[in-house]
Amino acid sequence: MPGSRIYHSSQQLIPDGTWTEVALDSEFSDLDGLHNTTNNERITVGAAGFFFIAFHAAWTFETVAQVRGIRINKNGTALAEDYTYNAYPAAYHWTHSMCCMDLLVPGDFITVQVLQEDADLTGGLRSVGYNTPHLTIAGG
Repeated sequence: MPGSRIYHSSQQLIPDGTWTEVALDSEFSDLDGLHNTTNNERITVGAAGFFFIAFHAAWTFETVAQVRGIRINKNGTALAEDYTYNAYPAAYHWTHSMCCMDLLVPGDFITVQVLQEDADLTGGLRSVGYNTPHLTIAGG
């Protein structure tokens, strides 16, 4: 079964109010070469089938309450989108995950964007141990 799990190896700062593509420069596993380090923000499938797609993010501490969003894109168009609201800033590292499933054909690519609104200037995706932002895809 084709699959890949890729992640970002360092913190990525996310500007306030702007959907921002997540850089995914490293691999936990990439069974069929779906991840290309030249276009490291994407996974490109080589075989048709139904694929399970999941993204997990851990955000840095913030000092104000705010909205966070995740958008999974197929060929640059939104496939799935989710929002969450952090009512308890500075209480913990805030995690946010989402998943979807879709029919993909050879050449289709998956990317992820994130959003933060009403954030202070330290807002970013955390990259520490098991809580790195990561994109997983499996299926075929």
